[in-house]
Amino acid sequence: MPNRRRFRWVLGFMPVLAVAWGCQEPTQTVSPRAPTKFGIRPSFDLSTTPLPEDGFLKVCSDTPPGTHGTFQFDVHVFYPFPYKPDYDLSTQIHDAECQTLINVGVDPLIKFVQNVEGTDINWKLASVTAVSDDDNGGQGPFVASDWTRNCQPDGTGCGIGQVAGSDIATKTDPIRCWIDPWHGCILTTHNEQILPGATTIKTNLSYTEGRLRIPANTWFAGGYTFKFVNKTHGATQLTVLSRVQVAVTCPSGGGPGGTITVPLGTVTYNIPAGNTDWTLTGHINDPDSWDAAVRTQDLCGGFLMDNQVGAVFSAAVLQSPATGSPIDFKFKYRDPASKGKPDTNCDDMDDPNRNLTNVCSSGWSVPTRAQ
Repeated sequence: MPNRRRFRWVLGFMPVLAVAWGCQEPTQTVSPRAPTKFGIRPSFDLSTTPLPEDGFLKVCSDTPPGTHGTFQFDVHVFYPFPYKPDYDLSTQIHDAECQTLINVGVDPLIKFVQNVEGTDINWKLASVTAVSDDDNGGQGPFVASDWTRNCQPDGTGCGIGQVAGSDIATKTDPIRCWIDPWHGCILTTHNEQILPGATTIKTNLSYTEGRLRIPANTWFAGGYTFKFVNKTHGATQLTVLSRVQVAVTCPSGGGPGGTITVPLGTVTYNIPAGNTDWTLTGHINDPDSWDAAVRTQDLCGGFLMDNQVGAVFSAAVLQSPATGSPIDFKFKYRDPASKGKPDTNCDDMDDPNRNLTNVCSSGWSVPTRAQ
């Protein structure tokens, strides 16, 4: 059987952020206010943006005109002195939306990241704009920025800074912002589509593997297959950016749980005219049915991670040229160790356990159609 990689052009991989946040104390945060809609765009017009509010961290999300997405943000609140214990919180924000996340009585340092796992597929963070009225000795949201105090009602007097780059707002390089009862901070993320114009799909939960008790640091594999519906379609190149995600809990304790994500990369396929076969295979144990595998992170402090709800497949799909034909997708997932089998990388033909009976055999989900 020819290897799947001979037939595909790998363009890149989405980064994986393994973010495991703790529980917040109810008295330390305020419930997010109703979202405030406003039309900021990457040029960032301060006159259309809320001004900083003393004691509050506000987070806003921005996408190019005519596009829509949902983005997850994780915040770590750090107190440099023993005022209160540190805590973490997480929220999802839609495009052109603001949420107020934190109201403080003492001055913490905020560490802010955009969580790739909880953000819609096909989006990447291009830049972050901060508005602050706290100079903090020049150590505002961006260390290199020169902040000025006392934002005026017309927006003048605020410190404004912007950073861009592939590493911004990740857990290894978070955005930082000080707030206190006399100063506030607004962070606005500017996101861009990875595949502009692509159709996105997200399947319903697939329960083909049943309940899983997943050990940490074991191989978890994902894969998909697809076929064009109309036999009359023309030849095209189909680019697919995709991932498989499995939500886990910790019934034995040890941690908050979270999501295991298997990024399946960005792949371009050459599809002949009129082809309606499953690409590259429809067989459940064919090596071509697997696209990637990752080592599972430890989300339960050494205890087994529990999955009772199955998995979800998300993809951004782009035809060039467009054919007008819908496309059906099926996906699969497998952690052999969670099924009592040898710990095996199902995507690695050199793994000595790869072809053992039932180690990497997994059923397909029901098809999901991309129009």
